[in-house]
Amino acid sequence: MKIIEIQALDNGAHRNQTLNGTMPTPKGWAVIPDDMETPNFPFGDIETADEDIIDYEIVIDEETKKRKKVEKVVGTRKVVTKWTAGVIPEEEESEPTVSEMEQLRADVDYIAVMTGVEL
Repeated sequence: MKIIEIQALDNGAHRNQTLNGTMPTPKGWAVIPDDMETPNFPFGDIETADEDIIDYEIVIDEETKKRKKVEKVVGTRKVVTKWTAGVIPEEEESEPTVSEMEQLRADVDYIAVMTGVEL
């Protein structure tokens, strides 16, 4: 099951995780249904609702002495009910932190160390 943090980050993305099993969601997180389309994931606007977590218990029917499966609510969790695609931000061009000459010198030093050549 995929869960997503309800509150978006500054860039419009949502933190997300994949979990195994059925369990309550952590506070501030919601389950994304497996069949829900999530274009531009994890960028989007979401709406959520509470959902009961159902487990099943096998009990013996006192009248018929037969086993039967009974649904039991074991908790609640948030679930995403609507996904609206968000805008993926464009990458910002960043300035190189070192000059071309510094990078060239670092590359030469690395190659020299890796090949055992002394400069």
